[in-house]
Amino acid sequence: MNGRHREMLDLVASAVKAPSGDNLQPWRFVLDGEARRIELELDAAKDASPMNAGQRMSRIACGAALENMLRAAERNGWCLELENQGAERACVRLEETAGRHHVADPVVDARASNRRFYEGGTVLAPTRVELLEASLPLAGLRTHWVFDRATVQAWAGIEGACFARMYGNASMRDAILGNIRWNVGPGQKNPEGLSPASLELNAVQKTAMKMMLGKPTWLLKAGGSLMAMSAFVKKLVRSSSGFCVIEAPDADADTDWLVGRCAQRAWLALTEAGLAAQPMMTLPVLENALCNGSEELRQVLDAGRIEALSSRFQALLPEWRGGRVGFVLRFGFAPPPTGRSGRLPLGKVIAWRGAKPVEAQETLVA
Repeated sequence: MNGRHREMLDLVASAVKAPSGDNLQPWRFVLDGEARRIELELDAAKDASPMNAGQRMSRIACGAALENMLRAAERNGWCLELENQGAERACVRLEETAGRHHVADPVVDARASNRRFYEGGTVLAPTRVELLEASLPLAGLRTHWVFDRATVQAWAGIEGACFARMYGNASMRDAILGNIRWNVGPGQKNPEGLSPASLELNAVQKTAMKMMLGKPTWLLKAGGSLMAMSAFVKKLVRSSSGFCVIEAPDADADTDWLVGRCAQRAWLALTEAGLAAQPMMTLPVLENALCNGSEELRQVLDAGRIEALSSRFQALLPEWRGGRVGFVLRFGFAPPPTGRSGRLPLGKVIAWRGAKPVEAQETLVA
């Protein structure tokens, strides 16, 4: 295969290993072999859920994919220029690479959402320094690291309340549950959506979640399901060693891409340090719904209650500068996740500008 084409495909292969909401992979890559250019486009058709109102969560996912490409190029000694990045797309250009071969990145490969209960241990000072050094400010965004156990416990109550409010909305609840591929067995990797094994639920919990789909909220409240799920989330948070928050300076669409880049840097730093991590995005999702959701959704969610929860959360962070909560990760010590979701074949997310190289066909269908 032409080296230039091979390297471009390697960059995309790294990009698609980025996380995305419910593993819906809301991206598309347009490759121009002659210009050595890759356009990373947001695919708005992939996620029309109320959690992704205004496509904010999809932009964050695309930002994480962009960060993976930039990281892969740096590791391989390739010159990859970020030509532009806007609300709906980013464009990078690969300079001549002098035939350098691709080197796999074990950290990108190992990164995963680990939804287990963590062991609650203390992150030692050398590791804390490594995490701080790996997450320097990017274009006005700041990464906050919290290691204090008392603060983690205080966050648990806020997260539980946010979770109950999000799952208490039928449209959000059904969208989330609808993205779980219940027919995927243990050890199998689904190309899209979430695998049941990755949820780390027991048989009773899985059955209960299946039965929630399409049920009225009043029935779930009366039966205690929402309260039980909220308590479960609080327990997950309390088991953590700390949490990481990306603070965005504004609500601009192009800032969402930067949130994704910062979040991916932090997540990869945690992975490299041997720590488990899981996004806890209920507060950013609720705030996004208030900002970009329908009028009906905003009325149901109760803006005053969400704003109060956000204020309580921000008060836990003494260095907060008045921005918005862009991304939240909990982290700690835990065995590897029981299951992981797969990814779509490259051929499903790649298009070529001009004629597709014949020698790329085998790679694209793999």
